[in-house]
This record gives sequence, C-alpha cells and structure tokens, in this order.
Amino acid sequence: MSKSRRTYKYRLWPNRKQREVLFSKLEVCRQLYNDALEERREAWKLCRTWVSLTPCNRRSWPPAKQPTVQG
Repeated sequence: MSKSRRTYKYRLWPNRKQREVLFSKLEVCRQLYNDALEERREAWKLCRTWVSLTPCNRRSWPPAKQPTVQG
C-alpha cells in the first residue's frame, strides 16, 4: 500500500499587529528550542550522556494559552 503525501504552501499577509504576534510566538519557540539544546549540550559536556528529546518534552513548561479564533 503506497501512501501519498500532500503539501500545501501558504502565503501570509499579516497586518502590523498580526506580525507582532507572530514574531513574539516565533521568539518563544526559538528560546525554548535554544534552551533545550543548551541543556543537551551541558549534559554531554558534564556526563557524556545524550539527552533525547523525549525528556526535554516532558519538562514542565508553563501551560500555553488557547488560541483565539477570529473570523
């Protein structure tokens, strides 16, 4: 059985306020990724152990707000 994959490309045209919101969300994602990466690097330096992404995902991050739907 073959699986087919579809991909979609979207172009966003956000207004100024939407750009600010998108930028702040991306900034949070970037910071979380960099923090997890730093944690993995430190574990390797100190203990020569590789921390998989699963323990990073299990960390107790603050709960995210539910997105508001406009439309």
